Amino acid sequence: MIAEIQRVDGFEDFLATPDFGDVARAAGVQPLVYLAAAEPGGLALVVRGSAVTDVELPALTADAVRSRTEGYLRDYERFRRDTDSEELRAAWRSSLDEVARWLWDAAVAPVLDELGDPPETAVVPCGLLGLLPLHAAWTEDATTPTGRRYAVDRTAFAYGANARALAACRRRAEALSAERVLAVYDSARLAYTEPEAVIAANAFAASELLTGDPATVDAVEQGLRLSDVFHAGCHGRADFADPLRSYLLLPGDRRLELERILRMRLRLRLAVLSACESSLPGTELPDEVVGLPSGLVQAGVAGVVATMWVTGQHASALLITRFYRDWQGGSPALALAGAQRWLRDVTVAQLEQEWETALDDGAAWLPPEAGEKLLTALLDRDLAPGDRPWSGIDVWAAAAFTGA
Repeated sequence: MIAEIQRVDGFEDFLATPDFGDVARAAGVQPLVYLAAAEPGGLALVVRGSAVTDVELPALTADAVRSRTEGYLRDYERFRRDTDSEELRAAWRSSLDEVARWLWDAAVAPVLDELGDPPETAVVPCGLLGLLPLHAAWTEDATTPTGRRYAVDRTAFAYGANARALAACRRRAEALSAERVLAVYDSARLAYTEPEAVIAANAFAASELLTGDPATVDAVEQGLRLSDVFHAGCHGRADFADPLRSYLLLPGDRRLELERILRMRLRLRLAVLSACESSLPGTELPDEVVGLPSGLVQAGVAGVVATMWVTGQHASALLITRFYRDWQGGSPALALAGAQRWLRDVTVAQLEQEWETALDDGAAWLPPEAGEKLLTALLDRDLAPGDRPWSGIDVWAAAAFTGA
């Protein structure tokens, strides 16, 4: 499949093997970590400029990664077939918790100890590790609001396919502005994508909103050519077996496929794929993962926020609202990590007070109608003031950042 993409004119270097010069340049701004499972044990390579430190990870064997990934994805696939089943939902949440806890000891903690907790870290997860939420790896910690300490508490993760792709993303990020946003949303399927899109549009100097019949593939393509940021409030599918068929499902069941996106030659500072989900391949897993984020990066996007699994629309809207509030043209990885920590730890009473104050004061980051809709939906739920309803990994950790 990689070879098929490389045959597309202009994409001959897609996921091509970088040389060490590429690696050193990519690690000049922030640490770069390669994480790989192998037999008899895994390895992390921590690159800082031209210096490389190897961190042995004896528990990160190829068999262990495959077994745990298959089990986690199997439980997720069962849940996706019947999302109304609380039993299946609980089984998947338990599986996600277990794999994230295992990741802490097997892979993440030794690397974080070597890194020394920099503000942001670029990570190239090799093979099946690209399907697992490394940023949500956790260990017990009674001093925190949730009783856990997560990897995202120690550094913000920016995932990448390889050093060459990360370096290209940084060059684009430095050259591109973030003045105009194209927001496409599907309120017929996803009720909270409309206020989310309004909030996204409000965060930029200029905007275009598309939904319903006008949101055709041609209209989205034209809007992308004129925009710096793309916000997609719709479903999506990442086809790992045939990556060119991965797509965003626009309103009206129109498919914007990755193959067409690759031919657009985009120049986007950021793409935010909100309320999307990936099509998981079950137990017959590929050795490498090629999906929408890496495809969008290859198409010319500097950074991509995308979800690793389906999550609640309301929680997603809260997270994205905080993300746009915090991201002011700086690092999207830092803004996303901060938004995730906030959503995870905030109580119902704290969020209610914060948003009511913002609405009363006319805060620029919270448009009144959109803010009222999201706040009313929260107040309609039977929650205690001290509850932290978004503290589960399945809620706050679904989004991951790729690029720069």
